[in-house]
Amino acid sequence: MTNSFRWVLNKLGIKKKAAARSPSASGELEVDEAESEGSSEEGVGREERIGLRRIVEGRLEVGEGVWGVGKALDVLVATFNVGEKLPSFTNHDPLRAWLHSTPTPPDIYAIGLQEIEMTVASIILESPSSKGAIWAAFIESLVQERGEYTALEPSSIGGLLLLVFVNQKHAIHSISSSFVRIGYQGNLANKGAAALRVSLLGRSILFINSHLEAHENRGHERNEGYACILHELCFSEPCPRISDLILNADEDEQILSLEIDQPQCVLHEVDYAFWFGDLNYRLVAPVGASRDGGYQQLLKHDELKQMLASDQAFSGWKEGLITFPPTYKYELNSNLFSEKRRPAWTDRILYFERPRAGISINVLPPASHLLPPTHAHHQQQNGISPVTHESFFSCIEKCKGSPAVSRRPSVITIPSPPASPPPEPTPSSHYITHLEGSYNSYPVTLSDHRPVSAAFKIGCVTPDPTKAREYISNDEEIQQRLRLVSLSRSESRRKKAASFA
Repeated sequence: MTNSFRWVLNKLGIKKKAAARSPSASGELEVDEAESEGSSEEGVGREERIGLRRIVEGRLEVGEGVWGVGKALDVLVATFNVGEKLPSFTNHDPLRAWLHSTPTPPDIYAIGLQEIEMTVASIILESPSSKGAIWAAFIESLVQERGEYTALEPSSIGGLLLLVFVNQKHAIHSISSSFVRIGYQGNLANKGAAALRVSLLGRSILFINSHLEAHENRGHERNEGYACILHELCFSEPCPRISDLILNADEDEQILSLEIDQPQCVLHEVDYAFWFGDLNYRLVAPVGASRDGGYQQLLKHDELKQMLASDQAFSGWKEGLITFPPTYKYELNSNLFSEKRRPAWTDRILYFERPRAGISINVLPPASHLLPPTHAHHQQQNGISPVTHESFFSCIEKCKGSPAVSRRPSVITIPSPPASPPPEPTPSSHYITHLEGSYNSYPVTLSDHRPVSAAFKIGCVTPDPTKAREYISNDEEIQQRLRLVSLSRSESRRKKAASFA
């Protein structure tokens, strides 16, 4: 950060904001005592109410096969660092191929753009971006070519823009957005994340579009950026639990009025999560690395894969098989790698499924359609010669630079939420599957990055509230605890009334 930027920050009075979530040294979220006391009812233990709600949620999860019908949704996730460029006529067909990469229209589109506009007004003042509006309109036009979609309210911060579209045939229960700045001590929006959480068909899904620290030898800072985003993402509305999504507020008030414990991490709240964007992890292979084995050999030196394997970052996340060329750095309007940077797979798509206690191994539905065409086919189809192994290795050997080294780990452990012993589980419709062969880059040459997309299937459920209510009423442990809570509340009211007599 230059002195002039520091001067601007001081003039604007911008100071580092406290984290939205502040875990204590023990890892527990600190709760203001006054707030805690004010939120509890007399005569009814807060922990007792939270514990009962947790049991209800666990029972409903394992009984999905009784009260609901499983349904698979198709999700297409896409990311592109546009380098402050606008869509052009010459790149229209490759951009369409990027978003039309599945044989059938997906149920949900999630599209993340980075570096839409990197001016002072954008990253410091966070003024609305005219370029962002142009990109949003252009992308929506491509999406609507494939069907009728509901465009959710975009989530944006600085140069980041996250667009989510849901097919209109699906009813949406709730939507919430959030963002995190991680540029210069958390003050600037040149780096950070924009997130959207959407709930539908008995599931809550989190989409995170991020731009992490750039340059080689900055692996540790990228890990810290991941940790900061994960801890500071905070939504204005609580995440709906499964009981919120399937029960009725009037008929099931006794259950829905029970308190919900606030998890330490947003990944505990949702069923599925997708993290994508310009993650900026680099290739740590030495200059002159062996050509034997092609891309797969060099991917052994991929910094992000090393972090995933060692749990230094993105613990519990998964990624599809990479078979496409590095996505950075290219000469503009060409398919040649720049000699200013060593090529790397900086643009990535990861996915996460929250563990569910007591659920048996999922039986995944078979892929019902053909896989998308190969990466080489995409390039030839659009009249651009494919990137060759020769050009890649030639650039690797010409570029100078030392391998990036992460100095110390930044581990985030995602434990399973606590739950009481559940009954025998029924067949689950809770799964996330990456469709093999769908993880590809596309030859859009307007930026020094290449756009990437990947297709997924996620398991959802169409609920029957009546059956869910019957399922809960037949659970003796839940009913016994509900009676105790009800008696405790009645006794508390009686004592309070007597004190005024």
